[in-house]
Amino acid sequence: ENCPRQNYECEHFGSEYQKFIAFLDLHGTAKKITTTSFWKSHADDAIKAVACKYHYSIVELGDLGEDDTMKATGLFEHRGVAMHPGDNGMRVIAERVCKAMCKS
Repeated sequence: ENCPRQNYECEHFGSEYQKFIAFLDLHGTAKKITTTSFWKSHADDAIKAVACKYHYSIVELGDLGEDDTMKATGLFEHRGVAMHPGDNGMRVIAERVCKAMCKS
């Protein structure tokens, strides 16, 4: 969500993303569940490609960022903070990730 659009290279991002996942699971034994961004992102394609290549579960979240009921709108003075997931959004994210955990 916070990767810059300028000078963005999908393949490079995907490679570094996979290296990060491998770093977090040194023994290669953990179940991997990836998510797309809460807000649709240009990095989502790279995340999906890595998930597909390495057979990781993927949870789609991009639709949530388009739904104001999923955001913390009105709860914070700072507009940028208020655009992040609120309680309802976090609940839906948790439900989707838990559902993916039960499948894998």
